[in-house]
Amino acid sequence: MTTNKLNALAMILGLASIISLSSCLGDDNDNNQQTYRELTQLEKQIALSNAEGEYEGYFYFINTELKMDSLETVATISSIDSVMTVTIPTAGLRPRLQFLGISEDKLAIFDKSPSIKLKGVLHPYYNQYMNAGDYTFSYTYVNKTVDETFTVDDADHTIEYKFPDYIRLDNYSYYNCLAEYYNKYFRCNILFDTITLDGMTYTINTCMNFEGKKK
Repeated sequence: MTTNKLNALAMILGLASIISLSSCLGDDNDNNQQTYRELTQLEKQIALSNAEGEYEGYFYFINTELKMDSLETVATISSIDSVMTVTIPTAGLRPRLQFLGISEDKLAIFDKSPSIKLKGVLHPYYNQYMNAGDYTFSYTYVNKTVDETFTVDDADHTIEYKFPDYIRLDNYSYYNCLAEYYNKYFRCNILFDTITLDGMTYTINTCMNFEGKKK
């Protein structure tokens, strides 16, 4: 996948996040708010059934100031319990930790920590007809905290990842937990709040993306 394509997808998803969050936080005098009708149970099931499956794709930073090459990874979506699982390579977060000034010995431990299994419960909220019978399905999702215990050189270590409902980056852009499926492609924002490694907490406060194609 080219860098230009990834940038374009990130911009689209980021813009959708800003629009969605603005509609929720807009004041009573805002006449430009976008409203969505409540989907029927059947429409929600159709949205989940279309997205169900296994995906191969890429994990990458949305923040251009911390640009890095995208990393290959996988994701799965179940229509039975509506759970999205994205496997996140920890190497994708290393530049952010370096930027925050984490010590080299802590980085060495972090490098050997297991991949993150992010699980989120998908909630369809908008189905848009495109053409030739195709739809774009949009979802919000609820994150779950991830914590792991792992061993490095016979010593036990703990790591915990917390994912917020939304974040504001330094450039005052807002991002929240949105995902989208269209024509075998699935993409979602992945928001990081903090990482706690062996009791030390680091504020990540960044938005990353997953983009994948159904197998």
